[in-house]
Amino acid sequence: MVSVSLATGLLLFRHLLRNRIQPNQDFPMSPQLPAGSPPALLVDESSGELRSAVPDQSRASDTNGWLDFQIGRHELPTVCCGCLQESSAAHSYKCPVNGVIELEIPRCADCTRESNREFRRIWFILAALGLLAGSASILPQNLGAFEFWVFSGATLLLACAFASFIASTKTVPVKVSRGDSARGVVKLRFRNANYGLMVAKQMQGSGSDI
Repeated sequence: MVSVSLATGLLLFRHLLRNRIQPNQDFPMSPQLPAGSPPALLVDESSGELRSAVPDQSRASDTNGWLDFQIGRHELPTVCCGCLQESSAAHSYKCPVNGVIELEIPRCADCTRESNREFRRIWFILAALGLLAGSASILPQNLGAFEFWVFSGATLLLACAFASFIASTKTVPVKVSRGDSARGVVKLRFRNANYGLMVAKQMQGSGSDI
C-alpha cells in the first residue's frame, strides 16, 4: 500500500512539474530568459553569418540602466567610463563583485582626480554638518566630562561613517547588484548612462559570437 501511494505521488508530482513548463506563457511578448543566457542566433541571408535574433535586447535604457553582465563572457569597452576618452590602466576603478572576483572599470587620470575631489568635497560637507548637528544635541544636556567625551567621540565616528557612505555612493562610477551567482552574472548600472549604452552594445555583439 505504501509503495503504491509513493508511486502515485511521484507520478502526480511529475505531472505538476511538467505543467509548469509553458514556453509560450509570455506570448505575444518575448520569453523571459535567465540572466546570462546567450541570445538566439539566425543566419543573415546576405552575408551567411550568424546574428542575434533580438538586436535590442541588451539596451540599458530598457532596463532602467541595469545590465546583466556575465563574467568571463562579456567585456567592458576600454574607454574611460566617465569622459569616454582614452583610459589609463593605472587609474582603473576596482569594483568588487564578490569576495573573490573584482572588475576593473576603465577610467582616465582626469576623471579619477575629479572623482576624488568630489568625494572629499561631499565628505567634508556632510561630516561638518553631522558634527554641528551632534554638537547642537549634546551641548544643551550639561553632561559631565566623561559622558561629554564619550558622546562626542561617538558623534564624530557616526558623522565620519555617514559622510564616507554618502560620498562613496555619489561618486562611485558603477553600482553593483546581485544577479545569478551560479551563472557568473552580476547586475551593473553605470553612473555615465552613455557608457552603459556602450557596454550594452558590446555585450550584444559578444553574444552573437557564441
